[in-house]
Amino acid sequence: MTNFLHRPDVFDVTLERAGKLLSLYWGGAMVGRFIGSALLTRVRAALLLAAVAAVAALLCLTVTRRRENLPAGRHCRSGYSMPSCFR
Repeated sequence: MTNFLHRPDVFDVTLERAGKLLSLYWGGAMVGRFIGSALLTRVRAALLLAAVAAVAALLCLTVTRRRENLPAGRHCRSGYSMPSCFR
């Protein structure tokens, strides 16, 4: 993943910075699992799934509708299909 983030057409960061970003990613994934586990003890699974899916859809819309030139999103707004944004 660090080599992917290092690519000039993705984020164009140094390998050291990519390593730090990767550690934030995995740390966030671990925290998200703990939060999800705690929420599932209090909220019905179907309701939680619907809420998380709605938030994910809103985040996707927010990122794709921004007018600023985001490093990883500059190809998405130029007419390419979505899978090409993540190659």
